[in-house]
Amino acid sequence: MRFLGKLARQSLVGVAIGIVVMAAPLPEDIDPLFQILQAPAGALLIVCSVGKALYDTLFYDRYPH
Repeated sequence: MRFLGKLARQSLVGVAIGIVVMAAPLPEDIDPLFQILQAPAGALLIVCSVGKALYDTLFYDRYPH
């Protein structure tokens, strides 16, 4: 349970920001490129933040520099 709690704490901010990026409404007069890239940018942020949290939780604590 300690593992899941630490993982959730470390990835919570990135996941929350990624969800906000995907759900935020964009102005109608914005470049269509930004509208196309909105969801992938949010998903990439979520995947990267969870991946970093997993790496830090599994490896970094056991093998400090």
